[in-house]
Amino acid sequence: MKIELFHQPATRLCAQIDDEKCVLGVKPVWAAPLSRPKRYLALLDPKGEDIALLFEPERELSSASWQAVQSEIRRRDLTSRIARLQSVREDNGAAYFSVETDRGARDFVATSLSTNAIWFGENRLLLIDTEGNRFEIEDVAALEPRSRALLEGIL
Repeated sequence: MKIELFHQPATRLCAQIDDEKCVLGVKPVWAAPLSRPKRYLALLDPKGEDIALLFEPERELSSASWQAVQSEIRRRDLTSRIARLQSVREDNGAAYFSVETDRGARDFVATSLSTNAIWFGENRLLLIDTEGNRFEIEDVAALEPRSRALLEGIL
């Protein structure tokens, strides 16, 4: 099965399947976003029904289709990627973070870090704030030294 994905209009992802069928309003969804990022991509129609499951979408899709999928996922994903920690402090069991993310500067509070700081492997960390917002550090080891020291001091 050959699938080409594109935006038409700019806010709606479409899938052209085998030059026979065009599905409007496709929703790309990671089947295992935390444990297997960038693998197992489900393409759903507007009703949430399966269109296809791609095991290695970056390899299975054309470059343009892969870019369209990434753009759509990023548009719908509310997880912010932390690039730098400006400050972190703890007070009465709550951790107060001031960070730089891919979406700009953010301040958030996370309580109970034993359950709201989730490690995926040795270096990938997900922080969940008191409002349910997600903040991800894709590679703790890649943070600049000051940010790593701030993080190590709180965890």
